[in-house]
Amino acid sequence: MSVCVNVRTAEKLEPKKIFDEFVKRGERIIITSDEFPSLKLGTVNEALRGIEINEEDDGYEVRICTFSNESDLKLYVTAVSVMMSMTNSKAYYENDDEDEITNPEERFGDNWIHEQLESSFSVNCILSKYHGKPVIMNGLFFPFCFGPLTMSIFDINPSNPDFNDMIKVQNYFSRIQWDFSNKKDTSSRLMIQNKNDEKDRSLSVSMICAKDGEVQEFDYVSYADLVCLMDMDTHEMSLIRMKDFCMIIPKDIFFFMDDYQHAKDEDASITYEMFKEMQKRAKLYKVDDLHYKPTYLGNGYDEHQRTYVLMWNPAISSTKMDEFVKYIPHIMTSGFNWSIYEHEHARKDDRFVLVRCGEGNTGIVMSGIFLSNPYQGDDWAGKSKKRYYMDLEPNFIANPEKADIITTDELQKAIPDFNWNGGHSGRLLTLEQAEKLDNLMAVYLKQYSNNLDGITVNGYSLPNFYESQTDY
Repeated sequence: MSVCVNVRTAEKLEPKKIFDEFVKRGERIIITSDEFPSLKLGTVNEALRGIEINEEDDGYEVRICTFSNESDLKLYVTAVSVMMSMTNSKAYYENDDEDEITNPEERFGDNWIHEQLESSFSVNCILSKYHGKPVIMNGLFFPFCFGPLTMSIFDINPSNPDFNDMIKVQNYFSRIQWDFSNKKDTSSRLMIQNKNDEKDRSLSVSMICAKDGEVQEFDYVSYADLVCLMDMDTHEMSLIRMKDFCMIIPKDIFFFMDDYQHAKDEDASITYEMFKEMQKRAKLYKVDDLHYKPTYLGNGYDEHQRTYVLMWNPAISSTKMDEFVKYIPHIMTSGFNWSIYEHEHARKDDRFVLVRCGEGNTGIVMSGIFLSNPYQGDDWAGKSKKRYYMDLEPNFIANPEKADIITTDELQKAIPDFNWNGGHSGRLLTLEQAEKLDNLMAVYLKQYSNNLDGITVNGYSLPNFYESQTDY
């Protein structure tokens, strides 16, 4: 999302003369693109996203993107004024002939700036909340990722964000932009193309390399679709999705920059042994098709995903009811794993439902996809049995004692050839059973699209999301 003003003129301006005009007006600017068709600049030590001046067929466009900070917005007003005065031409808001700009300083005053700050912050909070993932935005120097983790760290309520919270977050992201603008990142020109669909975009790659038994130096892991760990000596390459990188990093070496990017502690170093351990852990998050986009139950049956039923009896489980309930408000940032009995064919991106069994209100209390591949772990019951677990990425969670859930009786009626009352945790549904469950979940989850209190019921990417969020 962005806002633009179109200055209509046949006159061609030299970029240097435009920049000189900013300086004459007392602006301290840094320029990151100094040639048309697009100029990009920001205020020194203050800018977050900066502004653009784009060359168009009928003149010039001055554009600013959502989540820009106050410094960016003020520079935007100056830029509109600069372009209008240098061309002595008319300007129109969003290229609307009915909305001519005559006085930029008056039209885009303090009230307008405040409205832009407030609305853009709210929109990005809502997008992240209902999609369950960060919003990726281009900063003045490099992208930044605002999402559930950032909101959690800054104690932001995504349903009711506070203006002061926005100022704190923007100041933080602006400082990150400037602190790391000249530091070495892990960006690369490597792109992974989708051989099965030429229309699907290529995936960008952030590279961490080791050579001659040493990890090549970098200051931070920059945003990309994928992270690649490349051992140049053995030619072993590990590729995982960027969102999974946080699951393989060694402790006390990296620190949070935003939801996806991590900076390396300048006083710490990554040894070759650490690098190999990261490659080993990356196997837990390896997928066969990096371009594949998994979907959640209720959003349409996907034959590429297997569907598993996990069982939970709070009376005997290592996860008790009070602990489970505490997870509900933090569904997007909490870590979950669960034992899976039929693990042989289970894989990352497969679907699951968690069914409460035993006493009390029984039925589906959680749904989502597997975040990892299976791995062996200690027996949760303390009986020294060989157990396999998978990390979970839930998109729906409910308190069975306070929310209307799909009950065991409803499940047994809809899919009678499966035992929903108990048994091993992690059993595979047949394709026919999985499709019936998806239809059942679709009907059930639609009612919660606008009724997530975040305490009793929570979730994201629910069916009919776009239809149910028309207010935004």
